[in-house]
Amino acid sequence: MQIDDGNDGGSCNPPFPIISGRENTVPQFLKTAHDVFDGRISQPWQRDNIYYQLTPTQTTNTYVGGRYLEAITYFRLNNNNPELIFSIMSDQNNSANPDPMRTNQSWERDRTRVPWTDGAFEIGVSVTDNSKTRGNINMAFTFPAAPEELFIFSYESIVRRRGWGITWKRTYWRPKIDGFKGMDFTSTNIDAIKLHIHAWDLTEYSNIWHLDFKEVDVSTEITTKTTNVKKYNTNVSINIPLGEKEKAGLKFGASVEETNTDERNFKWVEGSDELGRIVIPFGDKTVIKNPCDGKLYPRLYNNASITLEMRPVQVEF
Repeated sequence: MQIDDGNDGGSCNPPFPIISGRENTVPQFLKTAHDVFDGRISQPWQRDNIYYQLTPTQTTNTYVGGRYLEAITYFRLNNNNPELIFSIMSDQNNSANPDPMRTNQSWERDRTRVPWTDGAFEIGVSVTDNSKTRGNINMAFTFPAAPEELFIFSYESIVRRRGWGITWKRTYWRPKIDGFKGMDFTSTNIDAIKLHIHAWDLTEYSNIWHLDFKEVDVSTEITTKTTNVKKYNTNVSINIPLGEKEKAGLKFGASVEETNTDERNFKWVEGSDELGRIVIPFGDKTVIKNPCDGKLYPRLYNNASITLEMRPVQVEF
């Protein structure tokens, strides 16, 4: 399955979703993490190489803290009805910070109007990483998204007969929302939006993260209780004399993993439009080779509402 992002992907169909052009956003360290395991380890954990510099022959090493961290590098809405999604998202009645709204759909002679008013949506992200030292099971942030960054629109023509007695036809144009656009967050420019989370330290965080997305409407924060199941690798430890974090063994290691269940606080925002949850294990590949062109593409995650990339980015060189 290939996601159609306005480019011709050729006649070959990759066995996983890709977006044409995203192969150009893959940095060398992600290519290295793929190449060191390629053909040598079944279902390798590429983050083992990124965060612990592990290889098929170097299976114990120290954690590279601070050099890399996880980030959302691409975001896009999904649905068969873009008009409906826009209507659902544009329901904020807060006059101080209103959502973009549909403009009056009266007909115009020229194709000059857009289908929405000024402003931006606020997309909220809640990351459940199950930190061992933080009381809340999630950390949250938001980013702005203007309608023109999320939606594609076109114009439909409408022919009307005008005049009395002597009549003539006149063509009018009405804008309509008919598709989605993806937002790229890989720019290193100082003023660019960066959706950085934090490094995936297995001594601190669960080996599975949950990302919940919302279009934030009312900024009333609610705290509730939830019972949460979390899994931690047990083949990671702190070298006491050196104070360094180490991982012994690829993947889970010989000791597999530890599963705990406890009750913690969960924070969320009241009145928001739900965009669904994405589940990301530490062991997921960050890049996947497309057999059609031999290039590496970022792994995509999808639910009924969104498509996104989450992968490590380099912040120290």
